[in-house]
Amino acid sequence: MVLKKKIVVLTFIIIFGYLSFALQCAIAPITGDSFLGSLILSLGRDLTFTDRTFIWSDIFDVSSKHSIFGVGYGGFWIGELANIPFSHGLTWTLGQAHNGFVDAHLQLGWAGIIIIAIMILWTYKNTTNAMVFNEQNSSFRFALLSIIMLTNVTESTLIRAFHNQWLLFLSISIILPDNNQKANEGLLNSSRI
Repeated sequence: MVLKKKIVVLTFIIIFGYLSFALQCAIAPITGDSFLGSLILSLGRDLTFTDRTFIWSDIFDVSSKHSIFGVGYGGFWIGELANIPFSHGLTWTLGQAHNGFVDAHLQLGWAGIIIIAIMILWTYKNTTNAMVFNEQNSSFRFALLSIIMLTNVTESTLIRAFHNQWLLFLSISIILPDNNQKANEGLLNSSRI
């Protein structure tokens, strides 16, 4: 049981590190001098994540004017409303921010980011608690949830109404802990007495 609790703690440390990385990528540019920049360059990749950081910068300029509640759900990317300076030089129209967290901030503001963060943390907490009690499929749910969060660093699947990853995230988040979990907790507590 102690090993499983250590796994849960390690999992939260990894999640916190991942979310810190995602936030750093979205806010501050990665330089070639940094460890992360050297790693990305050694893999033959672009430090701007294929110009995504330019998109994020332009979107933060727009969203800073509506930082508390955002510009509104779904309306920004429809037609000519997405007239950020970056898209004027393109032959195609942007349809997303290429980062789920940046897109959520644009559309829902800090209020939406806080709600989404609570949903993510609550879902991770329930999933890792289920892992401790060997609930069926909890490791699979944890893996899916981690993949969805990782994907949202470079793609936008959060709060996109009919995107399969958003629907999968909602499905994972509404799975409640097993009813027998409280009974298992009671058995564990009584065995320690």
